[in-house]
Amino acid sequence: ILAALQLNLTAPMLLCNAFIGEARRHAEDIRILNISSGAAVKLTHGWSCYAASKAGLDHFSRHLALEQTGHARVCALYPGIIDTDMQARIRQTPSQDFPDQARFINLKDQGLLSTPADAAHRILAYLQHARFGEQAVVDIRNPDYPATENHEP
Repeated sequence: ILAALQLNLTAPMLLCNAFIGEARRHAEDIRILNISSGAAVKLTHGWSCYAASKAGLDHFSRHLALEQTGHARVCALYPGIIDTDMQARIRQTPSQDFPDQARFINLKDQGLLSTPADAAHRILAYLQHARFGEQAVVDIRNPDYPATENHEP
Protein backbone atom coordinates (compact mmCIF):
# COMPACT_ATOMS: atom_id res chain seq x y z
CA ILE A 1 0.00 0.00 0.00
CA LEU A 2 2.71 2.44 0.98
CA ALA A 3 4.80 1.67 -2.10
CA ALA A 4 1.84 2.28 -4.44
CA LEU A 5 0.95 5.55 -2.74
CA GLN A 6 4.56 6.74 -2.63
CA LEU A 7 5.22 5.98 -6.29
CA ASN A 8 1.92 7.07 -7.82
CA LEU A 9 0.81 9.92 -5.56
CA THR A 10 3.33 11.16 -3.00
CA ALA A 11 6.29 11.38 -5.41
CA PRO A 12 4.34 13.31 -8.09
CA MET A 13 3.01 15.70 -5.45
CA LEU A 14 6.49 16.40 -4.10
CA LEU A 15 7.97 16.72 -7.59
CA CYS A 16 5.23 19.12 -8.68
CA ASN A 17 5.82 21.28 -5.62
CA ALA A 18 9.58 21.44 -6.23
CA PHE A 19 9.16 21.97 -9.96
CA ILE A 20 6.67 24.82 -9.67
CA GLY A 21 8.83 26.64 -7.17
CA GLU A 22 11.86 26.48 -9.45
CA ALA A 23 10.08 26.87 -12.81
CA ARG A 24 8.34 30.10 -11.82
CA ARG A 25 11.76 31.74 -11.59
CA HIS A 26 12.84 30.61 -15.06
CA ALA A 27 9.86 30.11 -17.38
CA GLU A 28 6.61 31.69 -18.45
CA ASP A 29 4.91 28.64 -20.00
CA ILE A 30 4.97 26.07 -17.20
CA ARG A 31 3.42 22.70 -18.00
CA ILE A 32 3.01 19.77 -15.63
CA LEU A 33 2.07 16.37 -17.00
CA ASN A 34 1.24 13.61 -14.55
CA ILE A 35 0.96 10.11 -16.01
CA SER A 36 -2.22 8.63 -14.63
CA SER A 37 -4.18 5.59 -15.73
CA GLY A 38 -7.64 4.54 -16.83
CA ALA A 39 -7.46 2.33 -13.74
CA ALA A 40 -8.32 5.49 -11.80
CA VAL A 41 -11.89 5.19 -13.10
CA LYS A 42 -12.20 1.58 -14.33
CA LEU A 43 -12.64 -1.23 -11.83
CA THR A 44 -10.17 -4.09 -12.18
CA HIS A 45 -9.98 -7.00 -9.75
CA GLY A 46 -6.90 -6.84 -7.54
CA TRP A 47 -5.91 -3.27 -8.46
CA SER A 48 -7.44 -1.36 -5.53
CA CYS A 49 -4.17 0.21 -4.31
CA TYR A 50 -2.92 1.07 -7.79
CA ALA A 51 -6.30 2.44 -8.87
CA ALA A 52 -6.79 4.46 -5.68
CA SER A 53 -3.33 6.00 -6.04
CA LYS A 54 -4.05 6.99 -9.65
CA ALA A 55 -7.49 8.37 -8.71
CA GLY A 56 -5.72 10.43 -6.06
CA LEU A 57 -3.26 11.67 -8.69
CA ASP A 58 -6.18 12.73 -10.90
CA HIS A 59 -7.80 14.68 -8.08
CA PHE A 60 -4.50 16.23 -7.03
CA SER A 61 -3.98 17.32 -10.65
CA ARG A 62 -7.46 18.89 -10.74
CA HIS A 63 -6.73 20.87 -7.59
CA LEU A 64 -3.24 21.82 -8.75
CA ALA A 65 -4.66 23.07 -12.06
CA LEU A 66 -7.14 25.21 -10.15
CA GLU A 67 -4.50 26.53 -7.75
CA GLN A 68 -2.04 27.27 -10.56
CA THR A 69 -4.50 29.07 -12.85
CA GLY A 70 -2.48 31.73 -14.62
CA HIS A 71 0.82 30.25 -13.45
CA ALA A 72 1.05 26.70 -14.78
CA ARG A 73 -0.94 24.33 -16.98
CA VAL A 74 -1.55 20.94 -15.41
CA CYS A 75 -2.84 17.65 -16.78
CA ALA A 76 -3.10 14.07 -15.58
CA LEU A 77 -2.97 11.94 -18.72
CA TYR A 78 -4.21 8.41 -19.31
CA PRO A 79 -1.68 7.09 -21.84
CA GLY A 80 -3.73 4.07 -22.91
CA ILE A 81 -2.67 0.46 -22.60
CA ILE A 82 1.01 0.15 -23.44
CA ASP A 83 2.83 -3.09 -24.23
CA THR A 84 5.26 -3.03 -21.29
CA ASP A 85 6.79 -5.61 -18.96
CA MET A 86 3.94 -4.85 -16.56
CA GLN A 87 1.45 -5.90 -19.24
CA ALA A 88 3.39 -9.12 -19.86
CA ARG A 89 3.28 -9.93 -16.14
CA ILE A 90 -0.46 -9.21 -16.06
CA ARG A 91 -1.08 -11.64 -18.92
CA GLN A 92 1.00 -14.32 -17.19
CA THR A 93 -0.91 -14.07 -13.91
CA PRO A 94 -3.05 -17.20 -13.48
CA SER A 95 -6.73 -16.52 -14.13
CA GLN A 96 -7.69 -17.89 -10.69
CA ASP A 97 -5.58 -15.08 -9.18
CA PHE A 98 -6.60 -12.42 -11.71
CA PRO A 99 -10.12 -12.80 -13.13
CA ASP A 100 -9.47 -10.08 -15.75
CA GLN A 101 -6.53 -11.96 -17.31
CA ALA A 102 -8.47 -12.91 -20.47
CA ARG A 103 -9.29 -9.25 -21.20
CA PHE A 104 -5.60 -8.33 -21.20
CA ILE A 105 -4.66 -11.35 -23.30
CA ASN A 106 -7.34 -10.35 -25.82
CA LEU A 107 -6.04 -6.78 -25.98
CA LYS A 108 -2.59 -8.10 -26.87
CA ASP A 109 -3.93 -10.68 -29.36
CA GLN A 110 -6.07 -8.03 -31.10
CA GLY A 111 -3.13 -5.63 -31.43
CA LEU A 112 -4.77 -3.01 -29.22
CA LEU A 113 -1.68 -2.20 -27.14
CA SER A 114 0.46 0.83 -27.95
CA THR A 115 4.18 0.45 -28.26
CA PRO A 116 6.16 2.43 -25.69
CA ALA A 117 7.62 4.55 -28.51
CA ASP A 118 4.18 5.41 -29.93
CA ALA A 119 2.84 6.24 -26.47
CA ALA A 120 5.86 8.47 -25.76
CA HIS A 121 5.38 10.27 -29.09
CA ARG A 122 1.71 10.96 -28.39
CA ILE A 123 2.40 12.06 -24.81
CA LEU A 124 5.13 14.49 -25.88
CA ALA A 125 2.97 15.82 -28.71
CA TYR A 126 0.15 16.55 -26.28
CA LEU A 127 2.53 18.17 -23.80
CA GLN A 128 3.64 20.56 -26.57
CA HIS A 129 0.13 21.14 -27.97
CA ALA A 130 -1.53 24.54 -27.62
CA ARG A 131 -4.56 22.89 -25.97
CA PHE A 132 -2.47 21.31 -23.23
CA GLY A 133 -4.02 21.98 -19.84
CA GLU A 134 -7.51 22.82 -21.07
CA GLN A 135 -8.65 19.73 -19.17
CA ALA A 136 -7.08 18.61 -15.90
CA VAL A 137 -7.58 14.91 -16.73
CA VAL A 138 -7.33 13.57 -20.29
CA ASP A 139 -7.53 10.11 -21.82
CA ILE A 140 -5.19 10.04 -24.81
CA ARG A 141 -7.61 7.66 -26.58
CA ASN A 142 -10.54 10.08 -26.33
CA PRO A 143 -11.64 11.35 -29.77
CA ASP A 144 -11.61 14.92 -28.37
CA TYR A 145 -7.93 14.56 -27.49
CA PRO A 146 -5.93 16.72 -29.93
CA ALA A 147 -4.32 13.88 -31.85
CA THR A 148 -0.92 14.64 -33.35
CA GLU A 149 -1.89 13.40 -36.79
CA ASN A 150 -4.64 16.05 -37.01
CA HIS A 151 -3.10 18.98 -35.16
CA GLU A 152 0.30 20.57 -35.16
CA PRO A 153 1.72 21.07 -31.66
